[in-house]
Parts: sequence; structure tokens; C-alpha cells
Amino acid sequence: MTYRDSAGLLLSLSLLLTGASAAIAIETPSATPTPTSAPLNELEKYKLTLEQYKLALEQYRININLREQMRKEITKAFVIAIKAANNISKSSYDSDNRRRNAIAEAVQVRDKALASMGSPPIEPTKPTKPTKPTKPVKTEITQTANKTKMSKPSPTPSP
Repeated sequence: MTYRDSAGLLLSLSLLLTGASAAIAIETPSATPTPTSAPLNELEKYKLTLEQYKLALEQYRININLREQMRKEITKAFVIAIKAANNISKSSYDSDNRRRNAIAEAVQVRDKALASMGSPPIEPTKPTKPTKPTKPVKTEITQTANKTKMSKPSPTPSP
């Protein structure tokens, strides 16, 4: 088995193993809220969306960790391929072209593997808190109107 075959086999196996675990993690369904018969107020809606956010954030962190593990495996295989290419150059003088070709191939395989990972997962956005209801503010006009109404004597029946 030549160096090129062994490096390609090593990278292919590492991609296959890490790609399978990522596919399993992506297929896990997220929890969906159960519909209720009563309408929800703003606070209940916020609590529900906050729980959904927490689940989405947990899934996001899992996906990021899996992506990082895949990247590390790809990098390990790349480093092994580069070391093997450098060992070729030490063994004979005319193998400089073979070493360059092996390094170029390792770079291409690594780049393809990193590109096959796709774009990184997008972090979920945190829901906004509902605004607190404000107390009604009495204006001066309302207060003076109330005072004038109260200050008027009530009509008394005449005898």
C-alpha cells in the first residue's frame, strides 16, 4: 500500500466515523410545545418561548461540540499525512516531488473534508421579555375635575 492510499484511507475513515455521529445528533427532534385550549397571556407565552430557547440552545451547544470534534479529527489526520510525506523526503533524494504531491493531496483532502462539514450551526436568539404593564397615571386635568365634582354640594330637597 502506498503512502497516498494509506493517507486517503485514514482521512476517509475519520470522516466516515465523525460524519455518522453528526448525522445522528442532527436527526434528534426538538421538543414541541403542547397546544392548550386557554389563550396564553404575555408572561405565559414568554415562559413557553424561553423553554423552547433553552432546548434550542442545548441542541446548539451539542452541535457545536460535535463540529469541533470533527474538525479536530480532520486536523489529526492531516497532521499524520504531512508527517508521512515529510518521512518520504528523508528516505531518498528524488522523492521531493512525491513529497510535494503528497502534501498537496493532503491539503486538498483536508479542505474537502472541512467544506463537507457545511456551515456552522446558528445560535438561537433569546426571546425578549414582555413589557411590564404600566400603572395608569392620573393627569392634573383629571385630578382637578374630580375635585370640582366633589366640592359641589349635593342638591338638597327644599322644604
